[in-house]
This record gives sequence, structure tokens and C-alpha cells, in this order.
Amino acid sequence: MRRVWDRYRLPVIITENGIADAKDAHRVSYIRSHAYAVGRAIQEGIPVQGYIHWSLMDNFEWSDGYEPRFGLYRVDYTTQQRTTGPGAAEFKRIAARLKPRSVDPPRPDAAATAASLHSLDRH
Repeated sequence: MRRVWDRYRLPVIITENGIADAKDAHRVSYIRSHAYAVGRAIQEGIPVQGYIHWSLMDNFEWSDGYEPRFGLYRVDYTTQQRTTGPGAAEFKRIAARLKPRSVDPPRPDAAATAASLHSLDRH
């Protein structure tokens, strides 16, 4: 996050952040460590405006089919039954501790935004 912030100076939204973990052996520690990193970034002044975990439920992945399990909720593909996984409980625990804060929509300078987007094209 620091590298992205230092380079582009635009608000940060973390998207599709998750781990394929069929047995849910690592998802809780993954969520904890990434929540810690987001909190630290905010304390350091990086304007993190959102975090979107990948994924709410297990789903179909175009490259790997139904095998990888990314969801906070497990899906039984035969019955379509959804079951709360340990990652969902941890995500809920962390979210419950957050203090709501208002976030002003970003209003970056148009020229700076265009320059930042143009630099992305070169990489």
C-alpha cells in the first residue's frame, strides 16, 4: 500500500483480497494479518477508503472451476447450502471493532489523475 500511495497519491481501496484455502486452515490468520496491515497503513496516513474481501461465498473460478475455496461462507455445490466458515466469524469480529468514520469522496486534481493513469499504461 505504501508503494502505491507514494507513487499515485490517490485514495486506496483494497479489492479481491483473499486466499484459496479449501480446509480453512489459514484464512483466519490471513484476515488478521491483512486487517493489521490496513490498520497500520491508515495510522501512517494512507487514505484507505475500503477493503473488499474475496469472496463472500465460494464460487466458480474461470481458470480453476469450483475447486479453489475463497469464500467466507462455504457452498455445497450439490445442495447450494451455505455454511458460515471460520473466516466469516473473524471478519465479523474485526469489523465490529471498527469505529464508523465518514469518508469524503476523493477530489483529485484532474491533471494529476490523468498523469497517474497515463503512467499505468507504461507498465
